[in-house]
Amino acid sequence: MTHYTPAQPDCMDPWTPVTVDSVDGKLAVSVWGRTYRFDDCPLPVGIATAGREMLAGPIRLVGELDGEPLEWPDKGRGVILHSCDDGQATVLGYQPSECGKVILNTSARIEFDGAMFIDVKVMSGGGPDEEDVRRLTRLWLEVPLRSESAGLFHYWPQIHMGTGPDFNTDNSGAVPADGMSLPFKPFLWLGWEEGGLCWFAESDRDWLVADEGRAIEVLPDGEVTTLRLRLLDDEPPAWKGIKPVWRHRIRPLVFQMGFQATPVKPMPAEPLALRVGFHHTYNVLRRISKDDPDRTVLDALVERGINTVAFHEGWQPLQNYGWPGDVDRVKLAVDACHDRGLKVWAYFGYELTSLAPEWGDHADDWLTKNIDGVPAGGWRRWPAQRDYIVCPASGWQDELVERITNMVEACGFDGLYLDQTNAPFGCANESHGCGYRDADGKLHVSFPIRAARNVMKRLYRLMHSRGAMPAGRKPAAAGRQGHIEVHQSSGCVIPTMAFAHSYFDGEHLIWHDKFKDDPNGSIGLAAFRAEFAGWNFGIPAAFMAAPDSQAFPLLHGITNRPLSRRDENRRQVWAVTDKFRLAGADWQPYWRNASLLSSDHDMVKASAYIRRDEGRVSMLVIVANITGRAPAAESDEPGKAKTPPLEAKLSFNFDELGVQGDSVSLVDAVTDEPLSLTEGQVSLTLGPLETRMLVLTGSSAPGR
Repeated sequence: MTHYTPAQPDCMDPWTPVTVDSVDGKLAVSVWGRTYRFDDCPLPVGIATAGREMLAGPIRLVGELDGEPLEWPDKGRGVILHSCDDGQATVLGYQPSECGKVILNTSARIEFDGAMFIDVKVMSGGGPDEEDVRRLTRLWLEVPLRSESAGLFHYWPQIHMGTGPDFNTDNSGAVPADGMSLPFKPFLWLGWEEGGLCWFAESDRDWLVADEGRAIEVLPDGEVTTLRLRLLDDEPPAWKGIKPVWRHRIRPLVFQMGFQATPVKPMPAEPLALRVGFHHTYNVLRRISKDDPDRTVLDALVERGINTVAFHEGWQPLQNYGWPGDVDRVKLAVDACHDRGLKVWAYFGYELTSLAPEWGDHADDWLTKNIDGVPAGGWRRWPAQRDYIVCPASGWQDELVERITNMVEACGFDGLYLDQTNAPFGCANESHGCGYRDADGKLHVSFPIRAARNVMKRLYRLMHSRGAMPAGRKPAAAGRQGHIEVHQSSGCVIPTMAFAHSYFDGEHLIWHDKFKDDPNGSIGLAAFRAEFAGWNFGIPAAFMAAPDSQAFPLLHGITNRPLSRRDENRRQVWAVTDKFRLAGADWQPYWRNASLLSSDHDMVKASAYIRRDEGRVSMLVIVANITGRAPAAESDEPGKAKTPPLEAKLSFNFDELGVQGDSVSLVDAVTDEPLSLTEGQVSLTLGPLETRMLVLTGSSAPGR
């Protein structure tokens, strides 16, 4: 039994109200940017997002009765619109099998952010005197996707319950040509660089998989890539030995799952406008050093170009507890930041500290536990305490939301920096309703996606109307309303992350130099586009694992955000983007701009922003050498050469760009140094992971 308070279902900005269209019995539900089409079928027959149709055919149940195919005829099927308001619509579906031995019922609730929660219920269709009994020996749910829109993947968790990520990006990348097989995972996204479809389920309750490593399959076959969920590979244990007749009632099998098309909301006009710096606590008015007594930490933040400061873990002596000890001092620091035009975020996480007074009364019920009853986590923090992962499906949810609300109101915080608060870690704590037991009584974990989503939805509602500076204060440069950023590692679980304004990924990679020195070899472009860039999800991203290089992030339209105070490379980028005015510019990344510009070297990539003002075209070009650097220990050794630079030519297509070739000029965006263009080409020398920013300008071609 869950204890949390449900969030209100009504729609919130920037989403639009849910609408339902029904013409000649064909039903479709639309939310911002997406449409789920049912027609008269209990499972969706079409899912459109980002201007594309994702499905190559209807979602279907494939099964066998006594080894013979389970057929689903058109006759007898239908849908019922149960309810609809601005926040959600509920669609019910029904369909008997051809032989009448099986009935399918569905209940699909589509919420305003596009999350569709669907219960697939399968039961006997036999009558009271049924003698012709057939065994259900197979049941798979298949989602046929258009391959052109399903070339990238991302799943979570990497390993086990998700409480500790692996130090790699194996859970993101390009779908292999021969497909992929996975054990049960509660979340899987398939898509392309600017959209896709995720599937999710809180548990594999009622599943019966012959090979645990093949519970989920992704099967490319020409123009169609099929997502197959192997719900049953044999007769369900609950049905064995029982005649499916009225006097021997068999409980329906219930497979609870969900789908959500991405992007989930529009990207902001200028994603790079958010410039965040961390401070471990609220002592921003502290003098930096005795040698510079008039300069404070706050002064340094402003000088570094920061417009948003995040008070990290140190602002609360009890980890994640929502009690700073001295509220007045925290409010004084927040007010000082506001006076300098900075917004302030407060850190919150996903833990209950052993130092909390509630530990004795509530820890056993609130904590996330594995199947052995051992709580997850246990990290050491200062002052001396240990912090354990709490489950959002417990009463902790209400406590957390209440404490955050109190601190936001008392201190005037403009945003929240949530450390994995959105993560639905696997939990088997039966005291608050997590986990389930199979037919043999064995305990399994479940993943509380709905509860974690509810936390995020409630916090989004809290922060949505905030962000305006108090009277007389300078406006923050970011220009946003109340903001929520989720910091997670390897887990872009969209049903929960949809209620974040931005996300921060890559901490699980910072522990190994290969991710910093050779991101192309260790992460890869495909994995970066699938997990770290954010365009496919509709959520702006920031990257953590490349503190001294912007090459990979900038090519993907984001920036690296180092945890340290070194912001030199970000400041240079901000100066260029401010001068160019990114707001309203057309984003043309390397993966789809070949008609506009091209490189003659595979390891040199270029992305661009294009502005079209009256009679004028401007293009900000990000050029990067993605070749990895030799590790310092190797390159500095005698007899070992450092990775050499690359020579590359960048070519511009003036006709496609719509610019008059004889009017074009090209300059280095940092130094303003003119660069030579010869027949639309410029030659560049780039060291490993070196980035150049160029600005091309020219007069619009006639008729453009």
